Amino acid sequence: MSLPHQHTGNPTGAEGQAPAPTSRRPSCRARVVRLALVIYWLALFAGTHLPVQQQILSISNIDKLMHLLAYAGLSFLLMMVYAYRRTLRVTDYIQILALVAIYGIVDEVLQSFVGRDCEFWDWVADALGAAVGLACFHLVVHRRRRADSS
Repeated sequence: MSLPHQHTGNPTGAEGQAPAPTSRRPSCRARVVRLALVIYWLALFAGTHLPVQQQILSISNIDKLMHLLAYAGLSFLLMMVYAYRRTLRVTDYIQILALVAIYGIVDEVLQSFVGRDCEFWDWVADALGAAVGLACFHLVVHRRRRADSS
């Protein structure tokens, strides 16, 4: 996926001239991705801090799958935001993985204050989900680049 990143240089190449106004403003797509991330993260926080209701599905460990998928979505969206801001590096993947894993710890601890359980295995599912989201993002980018070069 050849996602544009924010360009901070002078696009005209002329010395002494200010860059075009659009070079400092994120694109419409970048703003939509940021908004999607904010909404998603707020919904994730709210969903994990509401009192536990009866299980809708009685599949064992569905909770762990929900954690994995939720945190995969979070890391995927975070990488999209990063991709719009700059060219991605391996360290960006590591930073997002660490950020999401740490957020998972904080989220689990905070749940204990609203009558929910703070579980180690939920956090493991969160961290694995973050890795899955990053892997999915990488695969999408790799396939998109290959398609664009063909």
